[in-house]
Formats: sequence, structure tokens, C-alpha cells
Amino acid sequence: MRMHEFLLAARLDEISLETWVEAGWLIPRRDEEAAEFSEADLARARLIRDLQHDMGVNEEAIPIILDLIDQVYGLRQMLRDVATAVCVQPQDMRQRIVAEIGASTSLRAADPRIADLVQAGKIRLAVFLPQYTKNPTTGEIRPVGTGFVAAELVRALAARIGIAMQIIGYPTPIKAIEGLKARECDLALMGIEPSRVIEVDFTPPVVQFDYTFLVPAGSTIASLKEADQPGIRIAVVRNHASTLTLTRLVKHAELVGSDLPDAAFDLLRGGKAHVFAAPREVLMDYAATLPGSRVLADAYGVNNIGVAIARGAAGRLAYISEFVDEAKASGLLRDAIERGGLPTFRAAPRETAKTQ
Repeated sequence: MRMHEFLLAARLDEISLETWVEAGWLIPRRDEEAAEFSEADLARARLIRDLQHDMGVNEEAIPIILDLIDQVYGLRQMLRDVATAVCVQPQDMRQRIVAEIGASTSLRAADPRIADLVQAGKIRLAVFLPQYTKNPTTGEIRPVGTGFVAAELVRALAARIGIAMQIIGYPTPIKAIEGLKARECDLALMGIEPSRVIEVDFTPPVVQFDYTFLVPAGSTIASLKEADQPGIRIAVVRNHASTLTLTRLVKHAELVGSDLPDAAFDLLRGGKAHVFAAPREVLMDYAATLPGSRVLADAYGVNNIGVAIARGAAGRLAYISEFVDEAKASGLLRDAIERGGLPTFRAAPRETAKTQ
């Protein structure tokens, strides 16, 4: 149905509809003439309207509710597809499948390592800048980079356990670690750094990517050795894994810290720093906004990213570590990296956890 018909049926005004579409709450099909809305879009719009006006749900909670509903519908469709596939199998095969499902369900329910997550009914993923962007209008968090991989991995973990996933945004890694220690969230993906392993526990590395430098137009710097010279100012993000690694390497240059990546980039752009040090993927995005700048081919370190959880939960750590290993073996992790469009990322080898 066209917009006018849709607005009447949904009892909406055009401004509200445009806001919902911009926020991604509704995704109409578009042709050359105009947007086309389906019956499913109408049902979703009526649900959003009821949540806002009849139930008093605030805008920050609506995307969470919609995501949970989408997950439920997705799981229902998946179950229908599985049931259809099972029904066409020979009887002995159907019996074996049913027996395996029953055994798997019993094992999950009996596994004491995740009993608290099952009881809570959700698993809370912490992301921190620059692992996400936030819609200024709706407050909706959109995971990117490492955050995207984290969300894909934890979504699969939640589906395996049979619970929901919630994403909580923090401004910095330190704040995310504080959230883990305070039990405000359940896990996060972050660099396995010596200063962090005394604060939280880590699984073996999940993904890896390297650290390098962004230099402005006209710069002759091409390596860490050339950047680590007296009088050179290197913009960094305080307490980021890339900065912690660089701190152990730099002997002569001055590190100029900022709390957020955008602020560190502004130091370079404004001429207050000669180099910006960060993960390669992040620097490639910034380079696209600074004409003539370049990301160095040379790398000064590799970040081993692991799943961090609060200390004192050895059972949960073992369970998640096993899941991470399965995600590597099955290709789930590789597929998540590809879907996220992250060419500088790679799945970490299947090995024991380590620090740099």
C-alpha cells in the first residue's frame, strides 16, 4: 500500500512515519515512484504506536523491544523450516533427530555453567566507542567493527542458550570493564591486555587485527621508527588497547591522549599531532574524511580480541570459550567478519589465551 493509505490505516501522521523509517523501525519497499508498505509494516506500525501511546514506552526501549520481537519471529520461522525439513525425512531419521534435540535440550537445561543466564532470560553485551554508533534521535545503538562481530557472536550464543540479547553502550573500555565488574553487563569483546587481565577474565582470542598510524598529507613518516622521534606528537585514545601497546614501544615521541577517537582524530586534523595511532580499520574510516592522508602499511602491533567477563565465573568462562572455539571451527566467526565488511579482521587461531 502507498503512504497515504498506510497513514490512514495505521492512524499516523507523516512526521512520525518519517521518523520511524529514519530510525530503521520500519523498512518499506521502495520503487521508482514511492515507498510501498506491506501488511507486516502496518502491523509493526500499530505495535509501535501502541507501545508509545498506550503503554508509555520511551524511545530508547522501543528498538530493544522490536529487536526481541524480530528475534522471536526469526526463531519461529526457523523452527517451521526445520520442522518441514524433518517431516520429509524417513521415519528412522525423524526419530534420531527428535532424540538428538531432546538430548541437547536436557544438556542445556542441566548445564550449571550458564544457569544464571538462563534464569535471567537474556545476555547483556557491552560495547564501547568506537565499537558502535548511536542514533541521536532514537538512541538506538548500531554495532560496528569489533562491536558488529561481538553482536553477531553473542546473538548466536543467545540463540543457542534460548535467551535474548541486550546491547549496552559505554563511552570507553574502562567504563565497560567497570560495567562488567559491577555486573551491569555480562560480556564484552576487547583487547587482551596485561592491564586488563588483572581486572577481568578472558576467553582465548576471538579475532585479530593490527595497529598502525594515520598521517596527514605531506607527511614523510612511514613506520614506527620514524614516528618515534623527539618532537613528534602521536594522538592516541586513552586506555585503548592500541595505546597500551604503543606505550610499551615508544621511547622518544610524545603521546597526546584523548578520551574518544573523534577527539584524537581532531588533534591530527587540526595540526596538533603529527600522527594518529589506532586500529587499522578505524584509521581507514578517518582517512576517507581527510584528503591526502594515508594509513601506513607498517604495523606496530597485533590486537588479540577476546571475550571479557567478570572474574570469579570459571564455569561461564569455560562455556563461552567452548562456544568461541566452535564458532571458529564452524565458520560462524568468519561469516560475521565478512558480513561486517571488515577486511582487516581475521579469526584468531584456535589456541590458548595470551597477552601481547
